[in-house]
Amino acid sequence: LLRMKKIVNFFDKFIYYVSILKECCFISCDSCAFILVHIKMMITKNSYLYDLYPGVIEAGISLPTHWNPKDKYQYLGLSLNNLRVHYKGAGKTHKDAAAVRSNCPIPAACGLYYFEVKIVNKGRDGYIGVGLSQSSVCLNRWDKFSYGYHGDDGNSFCSSGSGSPYGPTFTTGDIIGCGVHILKRTCFYTKNGRHLGVAFTDLPSELFPTIGLQTPGEVVEVNFGQQPFEYDIMEEIKQVRYEIFLNIRQTTLPKQKVEFMNSIISAFLVQEALAGTAKSFNSVTYQTNKEPQESVENRQKIRMLLLEGQVERACEMIDRCYPELLSNNMQLAFELKVRQFIELYLSIDLSALGDDLHTGSFGSLPSLSSPNTPPHCSPSRDSPTPVVVMKSASQTPPTSPKGSPVREKSPAATAPLSPFADNKEERGNSEDSSRNGCEMDSCENGCVENGSGNAEAEVVAEDSTGKCSGNGAGRDAYDAMEEFDRERLELEDFSDSEAEYAPDLFYRVEQLVVFGRKLNQFAMRMEDQQLMDEKNKQLLLSAFSLIAYSNVKSCPAAYLLKPEQREPLANAVNNAILEYLGHPQTSALQMLVNHARYLHQEMLKANLPGASIVDPMRLLEFKADAYRGHVLLASWHMGEKNLICHLLQKVQRAV
Repeated sequence: LLRMKKIVNFFDKFIYYVSILKECCFISCDSCAFILVHIKMMITKNSYLYDLYPGVIEAGISLPTHWNPKDKYQYLGLSLNNLRVHYKGAGKTHKDAAAVRSNCPIPAACGLYYFEVKIVNKGRDGYIGVGLSQSSVCLNRWDKFSYGYHGDDGNSFCSSGSGSPYGPTFTTGDIIGCGVHILKRTCFYTKNGRHLGVAFTDLPSELFPTIGLQTPGEVVEVNFGQQPFEYDIMEEIKQVRYEIFLNIRQTTLPKQKVEFMNSIISAFLVQEALAGTAKSFNSVTYQTNKEPQESVENRQKIRMLLLEGQVERACEMIDRCYPELLSNNMQLAFELKVRQFIELYLSIDLSALGDDLHTGSFGSLPSLSSPNTPPHCSPSRDSPTPVVVMKSASQTPPTSPKGSPVREKSPAATAPLSPFADNKEERGNSEDSSRNGCEMDSCENGCVENGSGNAEAEVVAEDSTGKCSGNGAGRDAYDAMEEFDRERLELEDFSDSEAEYAPDLFYRVEQLVVFGRKLNQFAMRMEDQQLMDEKNKQLLLSAFSLIAYSNVKSCPAAYLLKPEQREPLANAVNNAILEYLGHPQTSALQMLVNHARYLHQEMLKANLPGASIVDPMRLLEFKADAYRGHVLLASWHMGEKNLICHLLQKVQRAV
């Protein structure tokens, strides 16, 4: 309890300091409001209270949390973080009665508010009253705008000292609940989880939860939602939401508004590239698309390719259907290439080698980590057997001692390619650099080209001193042969499954590294054009950092591997295509929902009754829950998702 008290005090002080910043310093009100809202959400997000009034808490509206030590009569004492009240007066006459109010009034935006009081000790006579009052009510008698339910006689008191029969009496151990239906302006009570019926009607606004005590020994403790209530108030709240939803649903719209709704839904489906759904919907509602059906289907295919992780195919289709889109939007091209790098990484099953790839127990990869190492030479060191340098991609690769093919070094691994080699000139330059010199180190070792430009094998013999000699050899190749033989011997130590798997793994890793070099060059080109902001730099570093971890789960950038990370990029590409075609990126439906959300926030700021209940998003969710199974939901063709559910998800994302 002491620890919890320190935590609560800390947050109270923090909120107080933020309030000072808001009032006295040049800090944005929006920033302060954001901090305050999220502090309150930190306190209550995982509590029962947040489940009851999420809209109120998210809007930063204060809820009663404890009794107010500055708004109590002198005969009362507070303890347990101002949640427990005990009587300390003489208790001889009715003039010795005393009351305390909560720290803030019940927000009208709640729609339905509830709290409970546990009778810890009924004291001498059990003259305990549970109820409500306005701030103007005197704290030692029942005045106008005071409402209470008494434990000694079970009577209810409405703005006067004379009571009316209402319910059973209550005593030590009982839990009395008080609920305020703000929309209906009524009040009800519960006892030990049982509803006792409506006690008061025509209630005013700005009411505070209130407790009254009168005789020695009386002790009560309040629950403002810090823990689950004895009574299932959630069912009452759901009923209120249901009634509001029915009221909205029964509203009859004129024909022109129905047609307008159909048109904006059709436009939304087209914008989201739901080609099949839009076609089926339009056939029923007699709508027409401004965008050709073929274009919608193309956007849908591109979107699906991106969601499936097939970025390369998606880029090819973008270039084919929407030329110059990516060349004119380097930012989007960069994000696509980063995603393609991540998908290449995902295609590599590093689990087959465990930590070996990163710890180096398989030795260095000749095609990756040793750019100066020549391609595969002869395995013999004891005789002047010729060393064969293979540079033709069409020839059959050599095999390892176990019979598995060994990957040749790709010229692309170190050739200075342009980032993506998208045009013939760039590709030609890259090919020339590979043909004319193969690898720079390879040419120094004696690589010879024939007249046709195809690389041919060169025979290099060892002399008696162990040195390589050949036509044009200008450097000692013995160290390179030693390095290769050591790697060959390490390959011989592979198990059969590892030897069978290694070539494919090395090839995929090589692809990843080569593409990473191209991506880095593209990023440098963007940097030269001042197009690389900090967000892009961080994205690139995060993507590259993936290959540094043997256990990718421990990598801070592991979130990039989650499938849901594909969706923002798919949405960005879809919006870019819409802009390319001259269509708006935001649909009328999204704008209407955004406007509804804005109006809802204004309602919350004005603390209008039930404002939190009429949250557009929660009403849509409530509709899906309340009517699932017995309301006809149209389900046109759109993959494996129901149209309505999909619309709900899309509208939520739009907001």
